[in-house]
Amino acid sequence: MKLLPYIVAHRGGKSSHKENTLPAFQQCLREGAKAIEMDIRLDHIRKRFYLEHDFFHSPKRNFNLLATVIAGIPKDVHIFVELKTLSWFRSYFVRQFIKAYKDILHDRPITVMSFNPLALSHLRRLMPKIEIGYLCGNPLWLWLFKAGFYKVFRPEIFLLHKRLFRLGNVKFGRAHGMKVFGFVFNNESFWQKGLDYGIDGMVTDYPVEMGKFLKAKLG
Repeated sequence: MKLLPYIVAHRGGKSSHKENTLPAFQQCLREGAKAIEMDIRLDHIRKRFYLEHDFFHSPKRNFNLLATVIAGIPKDVHIFVELKTLSWFRSYFVRQFIKAYKDILHDRPITVMSFNPLALSHLRRLMPKIEIGYLCGNPLWLWLFKAGFYKVFRPEIFLLHKRLFRLGNVKFGRAHGMKVFGFVFNNESFWQKGLDYGIDGMVTDYPVEMGKFLKAKLG
């Protein structure tokens, strides 16, 4: 029997709750999600991480700290943590993240992801055993990654944006020992395409709907 692709609730999924918040994560988990994705940024002054995607999708920083959110999530939930950082701050950012990881994340199933390959390279050097996922949404970085940059930080998971979701790119990841995920897949067309290409997982705003679709297709 073919295995269902792994479903990851993007920022907790679409709901009545603000994304990247504990209530959003708790609701999607109650509805059956097994893995969640969150975006984290560093407060450089207070040296602490908070959840935020961007300025327009920003919960109140003081009430959305990583430590607070993590404390409310069961320890068996797989968390995909996206590092939001500019490349010229990567060294300091990564060192601060490692401290946070050791304090509050070390005993949980964690995948650390980023669009920033320089940050991931630095993280791989300092924590060689941590599971890394590379988010690829830019054609130039896709070309550089496939040309050999993947060897620098050796991600376990290759996450392709839907605009780069091609069978050739999926085959590249598989040929080089990576699991392949797609993001952000929010409709049946992409869910079916993910099935057709046999990818390992999909990130979605609609984990419940995706789960029902996949089970109907695969039984």
